[in-house]
Amino acid sequence: MEKHGKKIKTPLIWQLAAVGVASLAGACSTTTPVTVDVEPKPEPEAPKSAPEVRDPYAGEWGMTTEMGGNAVAAVMTLAYNESGTLTGTWESRGQTMDLASISTDGRTIRFDREIPGGQVLSYLGQLDGENLNGSWTGSFGEMPCHGTRDSVNPFPDRHSRPIIEEDGASLLWANDTEDGDATYFDVTDAQIDPVTFQFGIGKDSIPSIDEPEFVFPSDPILAERGVTPETEVLGVILGGVARAYPVEIMDMHEVVNDDFDGESFAVLW
Repeated sequence: MEKHGKKIKTPLIWQLAAVGVASLAGACSTTTPVTVDVEPKPEPEAPKSAPEVRDPYAGEWGMTTEMGGNAVAAVMTLAYNESGTLTGTWESRGQTMDLASISTDGRTIRFDREIPGGQVLSYLGQLDGENLNGSWTGSFGEMPCHGTRDSVNPFPDRHSRPIIEEDGASLLWANDTEDGDATYFDVTDAQIDPVTFQFGIGKDSIPSIDEPEFVFPSDPILAERGVTPETEVLGVILGGVARAYPVEIMDMHEVVNDDFDGESFAVLW
């Protein structure tokens, strides 16, 4: 650098600064934008969850109980409560009952339910996929009962409306024929509210005893059938002859048609 004809040395730091500024200016004026395509990173795959395993019991089951040749339909609902305990209800002919003492082992299921009158029925069934096969037992004996999960109630109209109105008449369901056709009682002029009878199991579902056989109290067959001296009986005395009808047997049949010396009578329970 010259000043008034004299050369003056520029400090090195200013020289470097000047070069730096010139270089930066040159870079800014000559450099063009560059576009770089960057492939997006693939999203990490979500961990595969284990396939859902359906509980073998929970759900709605369309159940059918065979009673004296009649098929009585019901809907059984099983579900787990907040504590993880399996609970259930049994709905049939407009009435819903709670199931009690439910126990399972992965293949079978047991539970009880109380029916009108205070009797307790016990069920034992075995799972076969979505099917359940078993039977009810009680003081009246044994009744087959089977069902399928998520199936439709086979008799929805009749069992949800056991009393129907048709041609000006009130009809109460009585039973089903072998062909599956429903028969009804005409209760149009009934003096008792027909709703009282809508939870019955059907006409002729409980067979009466029409030809009773009698044995003496000492006969061992009584003990084999659980009849003891403490067993409650219904007693009838005709012509000085006493006859006893065990209550446990009457529970199963309710009616005994008997006769004595040509005189017919009925024992009811």
